[in-house]
Amino acid sequence: MQYELPSNFKLLPSVRARIAIQGLVSNADTPPQTARIASAGGRILAALLLALTAASPARAQDAQSPVKIGVLAKRSTEKCLEKWGATADYLTSQISGHFFTIVPLGFDEHEGAVVREEVDFILVGSSYYVGLETSHGANRIATLKNKQLGKAYTILGGVIFRRADREDIQDLDDLKGKTFMAVNEDSLGSWMAAWRELKEIGIDPYSDFADLRFGGSLDAVVYAVRDGKVDAGTVRTDMLERMAAEGKIRLEDFYVLEHDHVDEDVCEFPFLHSTDIYPEWPIAKLKHTSNELAEKVAVALIGMPADCPAAQAAQCAGWTVALNYQSVHECLKELRVGPYKDYGKITLADMVRQYWPWMAAGLAALVLMIAVTIWMIRLNRNISRTQSALRESEERLQTIQDSVQAGVVLIDAETHVIVDANPAALKMAGVSKQSVVGRVCHGFVYPEEEGKCPITDLGQEVDNSERVLVGADGQTIPILKTVTRITLNDREHLLESFVDITDRKRAENELRESNKRFEHIARSSGDWIWEVDTNARYTYASGRVKEILGYDPEEIIGKRPVDLMPEEEAKHILETTKDTFAAREPLVDLENWNLTKDGKLVCLLTNGVPILDENGQLLGYRGVDKDITNRKRDEDVIKQTRDEAEASAERAERTRADMERMNVVMMGREERVLEMKQEVNDLLVELGRAGKYQHV
Repeated sequence: MQYELPSNFKLLPSVRARIAIQGLVSNADTPPQTARIASAGGRILAALLLALTAASPARAQDAQSPVKIGVLAKRSTEKCLEKWGATADYLTSQISGHFFTIVPLGFDEHEGAVVREEVDFILVGSSYYVGLETSHGANRIATLKNKQLGKAYTILGGVIFRRADREDIQDLDDLKGKTFMAVNEDSLGSWMAAWRELKEIGIDPYSDFADLRFGGSLDAVVYAVRDGKVDAGTVRTDMLERMAAEGKIRLEDFYVLEHDHVDEDVCEFPFLHSTDIYPEWPIAKLKHTSNELAEKVAVALIGMPADCPAAQAAQCAGWTVALNYQSVHECLKELRVGPYKDYGKITLADMVRQYWPWMAAGLAALVLMIAVTIWMIRLNRNISRTQSALRESEERLQTIQDSVQAGVVLIDAETHVIVDANPAALKMAGVSKQSVVGRVCHGFVYPEEEGKCPITDLGQEVDNSERVLVGADGQTIPILKTVTRITLNDREHLLESFVDITDRKRAENELRESNKRFEHIARSSGDWIWEVDTNARYTYASGRVKEILGYDPEEIIGKRPVDLMPEEEAKHILETTKDTFAAREPLVDLENWNLTKDGKLVCLLTNGVPILDENGQLLGYRGVDKDITNRKRDEDVIKQTRDEAEASAERAERTRADMERMNVVMMGREERVLEMKQEVNDLLVELGRAGKYQHV
């Protein structure tokens, strides 16, 4: 379908386009022979890509149950089914034994459907895919080829626009203090691309706009701007043209904003746009979906003819091999949204855990790039009969080399002269292409001296090996490099591909230093430091255990604490601690008796805390044991002395009581003697005699 654009519109190319447009645009005038070769190549690339998908076990699809494809309904459920229903029918007809169906999903529904495994494949915007890839293991298998103006495009961007009669808004700076509407906070083309442009010129839409709204659908945003409900808005590229073609709007009623750095000669993207461009929507398999079914779906989609009913209903030109979505990652990372909302707020341990998946992904991308490069070279030799086909193949190869994030350098194997280098390699070394091409690599980009090339002179193999790259300033950069021998124009070359691992090496060094510090602390501590897993088996023991129990740390690994205790003590400790472990509570001052390697009893005072992962799952316990045997023996001596003293005090108390009773008896007898003396005196008086006894 062709569009007539009003005279007041300009095609707005992005000056910072991260995707080589010429390599992503499929020309409708491509010769049939070349088109067939490219189609066959696409199938081979799809197979290569699927061979590198995640190795985790995938659930086999039941041939009797429908295969569900979740699709983001960016406009409405009805339009979603109308647009993609034919694609499900196409896959059903192409893949025997399976029935495919479309499940429309709202902007806030797609992630829940993936988590609950309610769909088997997912077709969403690029930013949504990046989030699902990072958080839930989604794996892209093909990229949509959007069809407009007679050509196929695998890229998209954002368009920032206002009503044509709003002369007070001439550029992006004029949006400060205005009302603005986008589709959804998680949409790449309909919000994030525009947000990134605004951020680059110092506008924070969340604080600098009078009001920021999200309309929920593309149509709602366009109508809100047209009807004056907001001052400006943003939607994904080609939306204005589509609605104009449907007769819903007139392009003359709108004006697209550009900003100062736009250069019309940068790209040939034909749609109205105001932002950078990014890869089109991908379709991705989910973790529970089998690789076998995903491969069939990928091959069927990549082989979909551009004129079949499914492609026409989807207003696309079919599908291509899944593109590199690194530019989307960079956009989300810069905006700190999606999987990168906490980017930069990580500990050393988090950084190490974070970089390993990226390195694995980079390695997979490197292997894929090499496979694609080799395939392109072989394809180049197959179509070398015609000069035009050769140039087309070389341009395609150059596009791939320029777009990959890994450095690629082509060297003549005999002369060691650098023949070519892609932008990633030049940027890594800090040199220009003119200063590199034609020069000998020895001592310039690579540190090896002449005659000591590891490949051609020493016969070594370099396959995912750590090497160094010499930068323009003479500094060495650690890289992970692979070298492949290839033949171009009947001459042997070395194809070297590498990635910068400076951050990884720095993280490894920091981790080693951290481990050394921990070991020094553990060795200097008078206590035994330990770790156990969820089965209460030791996974780490410091050297102090040798002095306390007589075991080397290696002898302790794999044992349980109760394995080192007498049988009755082990039963007592298991009963005492079972509730603590069940509640994941710390161990506090737990006294327990253990047997040394030579059979002696040692009393330990145990303290420990649970180890939890980021999801709160228990990984084990970490703690220290202190030898309190001498203290316990001293306590026993003190207790015995105290018991003997108490017994002596008790005997003294009984003696004192006996003495008091004797005193009472003696005092009673003395009083009786006095009474008797008084009676005798009284009797003598009566008899006329003087008293004989006197009171003393």
